[in-house]
Amino acid sequence: MAKDVTKQYNIDRKGWLHIYTAILLAIVIVVGATTGWFLSTRRSSERTVNEMARFYLGEIAERNSGAIIFELEKWMKQMERAVSVLRQEDLNSEQNICDFVGTMQQINGLNIFALVDEQGKVYTKDSVFPDSSQFSFLSKPITQPRVGLERNYENEIMIIIASPITCPTGAKIPVESCFIGLPIEKLVSAMELNGTDNKTICRLFNTDGENLLNVSAEYPNSRNLFDVWEETAEFAQGYSLEAIREDWENGREGYAVYSVAEAGNTYVYYRPIAHMGLYFTVVMRESHINEIVNSGARRMSGYSICYCLVVASLLSGILLMVVRLYRRERRNQLEKDQLKIVGALSSEYVDVFLADLQKNVSTTIKSEGKMIPPDKRVERSYSETWEHFLNKVVLEEDAKELREAVAAENLCAQMEGLSEHDINFRIKIKDGIHYCRAKYVRVESGVDWFIVGFCNNDTQVQAEKERQKVLQDALATAQDANHAKTTFLFNMSHDIRTPMNAIMGFTGLLKNHLDDKELAQGYIGKIETANDFLLSLINNVLEMARIESGKLILDETSNNVYAFWDAVCALFDTQMKEKEIIFSREIQVDHPNIMVDATKIREIILNIVSNAVKYTPSRGSVSVSLTELPSDRPGYALYQTVIADTGIGMSAEFLPHIFDEFTRERTSTESKVAGTGLGMPIVKKLVDLMQGTITVESELGKGTKFTLTLSHRIADTAETKSENKYSNEDRIGDYAGKRILLAEDNELNAEIARTILEEEGFLVERAEDGIVCIDMLQKAASDYYDLILMDIQMPNMDGYKATQIIRRLPDKQKAEIPIVAMTANAFEEDREKALHIGMNGHISKPVQIETLRNTLGQVLKNAR
Repeated sequence: MAKDVTKQYNIDRKGWLHIYTAILLAIVIVVGATTGWFLSTRRSSERTVNEMARFYLGEIAERNSGAIIFELEKWMKQMERAVSVLRQEDLNSEQNICDFVGTMQQINGLNIFALVDEQGKVYTKDSVFPDSSQFSFLSKPITQPRVGLERNYENEIMIIIASPITCPTGAKIPVESCFIGLPIEKLVSAMELNGTDNKTICRLFNTDGENLLNVSAEYPNSRNLFDVWEETAEFAQGYSLEAIREDWENGREGYAVYSVAEAGNTYVYYRPIAHMGLYFTVVMRESHINEIVNSGARRMSGYSICYCLVVASLLSGILLMVVRLYRRERRNQLEKDQLKIVGALSSEYVDVFLADLQKNVSTTIKSEGKMIPPDKRVERSYSETWEHFLNKVVLEEDAKELREAVAAENLCAQMEGLSEHDINFRIKIKDGIHYCRAKYVRVESGVDWFIVGFCNNDTQVQAEKERQKVLQDALATAQDANHAKTTFLFNMSHDIRTPMNAIMGFTGLLKNHLDDKELAQGYIGKIETANDFLLSLINNVLEMARIESGKLILDETSNNVYAFWDAVCALFDTQMKEKEIIFSREIQVDHPNIMVDATKIREIILNIVSNAVKYTPSRGSVSVSLTELPSDRPGYALYQTVIADTGIGMSAEFLPHIFDEFTRERTSTESKVAGTGLGMPIVKKLVDLMQGTITVESELGKGTKFTLTLSHRIADTAETKSENKYSNEDRIGDYAGKRILLAEDNELNAEIARTILEEEGFLVERAEDGIVCIDMLQKAASDYYDLILMDIQMPNMDGYKATQIIRRLPDKQKAEIPIVAMTANAFEEDREKALHIGMNGHISKPVQIETLRNTLGQVLKNAR
């Protein structure tokens, strides 16, 4: 009996041992299988998260880099537009260059604009820097457009855009490059610096890794990005700092994963800014994604232990059922976590689906902006999915091309060796036509399995259209300007050659008839007439250039209307009589004394009346009337001037263009009347400067009528401005013994001036430039020279600089010697500048002998 009990006990013990062994074995199998499956699933999840991060960051980089390119190209065009008007005359002196730079900087709305010459000098609107050492981005020659970083005097970061330029032929100071400076905010405003979840960080670098923005602690502003990565970053397998450097040196975009200290993995996507030498980066840490994944993993690890204990206490059938429940729960949980991740990373996309092109299967995971739970996802044929979309919303004009582009065989061929691919098309919905983009991202290398996202592309397309419009407008403006200049040059070529032909022809005839005094005098008179016309042409061109540069200002003085009009109209009396034109004028005003810029008003009237004389045939009529109208401005008088003629008139088609630059209805060959086509544009711009209005009425064969309306402040006194600055009484009759120091670099001009002055009785000594002039003055006795006749534009030292040095000489008598400018800078502001510098008078070239006599006489008289 005892043996049976022992046997039974052993049997039971062995049975339980087998059971326990089976349970332990089941636990080991279940735990091992579960752990293996969990790790495999986790690796798959990590790979999916990695690809989705690449997909999401790439989209941000593409959008922002496009915005930056658009912003930089816009300012590049502004710089090119400024340089396109650079002329030879602008490069004849350092002051001219600074003036040009200042004008272009103001017109084009640039914060900084500068030119760099072949010697490395840098010209800004205020200064000339002798070398470029203080501009770090100029350490290398500018051979192609370049974008860099610089700090201004206020230590503010500026984006510098530099570019080589073509120097106009014949420039005295050849320039080879230019640059503009923009506040860094100009680019920051075009970027999305942080994602909507504040987990993505966007930054801008140059190709050397220099940071162009104030950044977080991860990218200190004072440190190089590559230095930071080299010291602190550990790159994941398959990525390296050397590979990134190589990409940046060769202008390639890319993606990398690295970790910093204990911060975990960080994803970075970098994209070059085309042709700009910049890189745009987007960074996102893995921590906020891992929180979701790891929390699920920790929960499921705890569940697995419980499940294993339950399995150990149940039958194998129950164990299998529990395992199935566990795996289902685990899969659902991971799918929910992945759904959250996909939803976060695909926030830019309205629709997202997975496509297996080898199996021709697609699964929609996001539709109309909403994520689809895993249990409600439906697999469909990939081709059917697209066909439904094509037939439903795609614009008919794009459907055929899109159908071919998304066909599985075509898409696989197109994406061979690529990880991403974009397809653009248009859709038609209730509110109209929209631009759309489908982005394909390969989930795994070498496998035709893709994530496909759809997003609205209206903003990017509109930005591109606007950029193209800016380029087209700039091109049209340049073409219009070129056409106008070509027309102008064509007309000027004829009009300049006409007086030149007369000058050359009559000069030749004069040589052959020097013995016939009467005939020679006639030739000389005709040469003088041609000279006057040629000078008028040149003055008109220069006047227009001065107006376009924005240098015109009003210089108002008190004038009497009656005296002013008598003086102006008297200029035409001889011409009117010669052509037998009836010339009538009428003035009806209540306030005859007004404040006006007499020079500019005279120029307006002379242009209009001279045209009337030109185009009115003999025995015609020209009338001028001035009427004061009621004014609604206290202290101001409103004057209306009407100038009418019975000349040849103008066609209705030409009237809208009468004030356009370089235009005439007929050339001088057709009309037999010489002119540049600049008179009326000058008139219009002067009237606009005075805030007045001018209108024109005309008909072919019936004449023309101009109506000019201007408002003037009523003068406090009846004082009027003298028309002649100097009178004959100001002249000194005897110049014998008076010694002039002539500062003139041009041999021919010096010979002409010396001859004229010596015929007047002066003793003349010549200096070739400003430095020689100062040296001769210092070596001479204090009373040796009576006056200096100073050219302005001279080599080594110009007349302005020489005058300033002379005025600071320790010898008081030499410092106060009379100095008169004799220069081709002939405008009123040139005269004012000469007087402001410290000169005593101003004579414009070509020199008129009578003006020279009067000016020197007055200056010498005042110096007594």
